[in-house]
Amino acid sequence: MSNVENLVPRMLSLIREDLKKMTDSLDTLTHRVGRLETAIAAGRRDVVMAEEANAEQSVRIDKIESRIAKIERRLEIDN
Repeated sequence: MSNVENLVPRMLSLIREDLKKMTDSLDTLTHRVGRLETAIAAGRRDVVMAEEANAEQSVRIDKIESRIAKIERRLEIDN
């Protein structure tokens, strides 16, 4: 009976150790996922900024085309 009584605390101790390892692993994974989410958000932000710059350039090009068309009309230049 003494062996059984000694076995239970030992088993509980091993279970606690395993649980601690799993908790540590979960904490590490949670931290890594958080870093990935931050990186993805930064990537999305970069894409949005690039799209915004592209839209601004398109507006500028449209204005330039309009100005060139006006100049061509004034100079009576045909394409």
